[in-house]
Amino acid sequence: MLGVLLSLIAGAPAGAFPAGPDGAASTEEITRAVTAEQLESHLRAFQDAADAHGGDRATGTAGYRASVDHVVERLRAAGYDPRVQVFTVPYDEDHEHDHDHGHDDGEGMAAGPRVTYNVLADTATGDPDSTVVVGAHLDSVPESPGLNDNGSGAAGVLAIAEALAGTETRNRVRFAWWGAEEINLNGSGHYVSDLRANDPAAFDDIALYLNLDMIGSPNYGRFLYDGDSSWGGWHDGSPEAPAGSDAIEVAFESYFESVGLAAEEVPIDDGSDHLVFAGAGIPVGGLFTGDSGEKTRQQVDLYGGRAGTDYDPCYHDACDDLGNVDLQVLEEMSDATAAVVLGFASSEIDDAATLRPPDGWPRRSALEELSPVLTGLMVWGAVVAVVAGVAVAVRRRARAHR
Repeated sequence: MLGVLLSLIAGAPAGAFPAGPDGAASTEEITRAVTAEQLESHLRAFQDAADAHGGDRATGTAGYRASVDHVVERLRAAGYDPRVQVFTVPYDEDHEHDHDHGHDDGEGMAAGPRVTYNVLADTATGDPDSTVVVGAHLDSVPESPGLNDNGSGAAGVLAIAEALAGTETRNRVRFAWWGAEEINLNGSGHYVSDLRANDPAAFDDIALYLNLDMIGSPNYGRFLYDGDSSWGGWHDGSPEAPAGSDAIEVAFESYFESVGLAAEEVPIDDGSDHLVFAGAGIPVGGLFTGDSGEKTRQQVDLYGGRAGTDYDPCYHDACDDLGNVDLQVLEEMSDATAAVVLGFASSEIDDAATLRPPDGWPRRSALEELSPVLTGLMVWGAVVAVVAGVAVAVRRRARAHR
């Protein structure tokens, strides 16, 4: 019995990733297929799109359309049949004040509705009843070419799609590039609301959503979204992480541990497209390397860089260009996502049960699973001890006064 208990506490060894079904790439093969050179080529295309069209890739601009064209072209070259979803973005005076710098690149920048696009592509194989969705927003703010925010995430998703092209998957994978994230998450919001209204069965088929937003910050941290509330809860007005989100957190933790890279949790309520899916009850997770927050001394010990300086000093600024992206961390975060996508795409997903970590992957040990309970018991014990100590002191004082 003691041996069983110790084996549970020990958990599975780090790095124990199965190869997957016949015809599937292994974790090592899929991460090797995602290269810094490949990621940089996508970033250069996004930089060229901005340079040729007024310096940005904002929703409703020719710079954004050129970015869409690059994604579609590369997907077709990899053997996918991409779909471009057209929708209209409401653009009022408040948005114009916040996001419009007034240049004209052929479509006009005045307040009013704007036509924009999502890009979607599915793997050729895999059960459509358990669809793994991985996405990133493709648009920038009008003040910036947006190479870290979010050319980095868009490049990561595209490189993963290219790496997975032709491999066999148990479950279908859908790759997504969202428009109008910088305008109230309109692209992913349109996609989810359109599915729920017009194809509820397809909406129910989504097993989980992974989000990549700003994964190449120059003064980076490696952050993964907290799927089990252990970070400290949710901010007011944010949706709670749907059941199963903790399985995604565990998968990312397992991968980073297996390759010896430090990573830490951040609240899942940071403002990006995963909020739309979380609000719809779909398990969510993803990666992030920081925006305008300041890096701590403890994080410098983990990742290097400079304490007291923003993770991305060029956040939403004109200097968010190709030179603002750290290619090493971009490749690390893209590799991690590729491994997790492949893990879930190769696993049996029971629609009637809560999402679990990928089949055969390392999981939290029994001790780690119990840690929130143990922490609560320790806190409760400390409170009881303090109360008991106060009671004893009161009794002693009372006796002394008799």
